[in-house]
Amino acid sequence: MDFTTAADGFFQYLEYEKGCTAATSSAYGADLRRCIAFLGEVGVALEVEAITQQVVRKYLVWMGERGLAPSTVRRRIAALSSLYRYLVSTGALVHNPCLGLALPKKRRRLPAVLTVEEAKRLLAASEDHPNVRTSLPQSGDHRGAVVLRPAAGGGPRAAGRRCGPEVGVAQGAEWEGRQGPADPDGARRGGDHR
Repeated sequence: MDFTTAADGFFQYLEYEKGCTAATSSAYGADLRRCIAFLGEVGVALEVEAITQQVVRKYLVWMGERGLAPSTVRRRIAALSSLYRYLVSTGALVHNPCLGLALPKKRRRLPAVLTVEEAKRLLAASEDHPNVRTSLPQSGDHRGAVVLRPAAGGGPRAAGRRCGPEVGVAQGAEWEGRQGPADPDGARRGGDHR
């Protein structure tokens, strides 16, 4: 079956049976046209039966060589896989060549965190604030007794690993394993988080 004929049937299926919008069909169409461009460039026949898993792997490499983002590569393979899933469901084909491929992993962005200088400025600003305890009982002068919790539930031990002692994370036996800030009476706020 011709690739464009199969794609036309797929678009009708998306519109009439799946209820997809014109924008969705257009997005799938753009991704499938890029696949057709690849097939023409490498000399693969524009027949749905000609696209094997090996051809799809070459397509992955081809996109990678062009510096496409992993999310773009994954989206384009998803469009091709959806077409083949449709063809398998109609009985036109028996196998989806996109199944079982190793796709590029999504890039995970690191969370935004305070720099050491920003953490020092925050600690310095907190010294004069009336709602902040700036010392621990019988622990000496702890400029960094204010524990900044970079992530919910992280606690001082995790904060120390992320920020390091140079920014003044309070450490000591009385803080070991603590999950929440202490109130002036020494009781925990928010219940037991352990």
